[in-house]
Amino acid sequence: MAEVERDRLGEYVGVVSDRAAKSESAAAEAASALREERRKTARLERALEKARVTIRDSAKGSNSNSDSSSSWKEEGGGGNAKRVAELEEELSAAREELERSRRRREDDLRRFMSAVAATRKALPEGARNVVESNSNNKRNV
Repeated sequence: MAEVERDRLGEYVGVVSDRAAKSESAAAEAASALREERRKTARLERALEKARVTIRDSAKGSNSNSDSSSSWKEEGGGGNAKRVAELEEELSAAREELERSRRRREDDLRRFMSAVAATRKALPEGARNVVESNSNNKRNV
């Protein structure tokens, strides 16, 4: 009887260990994806800021010529505005993906912590059951 309990406990420990390993792996992957999304967002923000500075500088240069907005657009400044709009859109999409990654990471972390809590609860109970069954078997002998 004790061997059966020990085997069942061993199987349970194996299952819980596998789940914990999978949760750890998922959490690590989510953290890695989050870091990558943060890097991507930072690159996009730098590109957006650079485009804004370029637009501001080109607008200042054409401002001195008095016909600022029309001459700026004629010189191709409108293309920069289009590029800025594209970068802002891409940045917005990257931020949304970053937020989704954060939520996935939080979900993975919650599942991992739940698995750890279940393991912490189950192992002492299982060990107590094995000890009790061993002591009962010794009394019966």
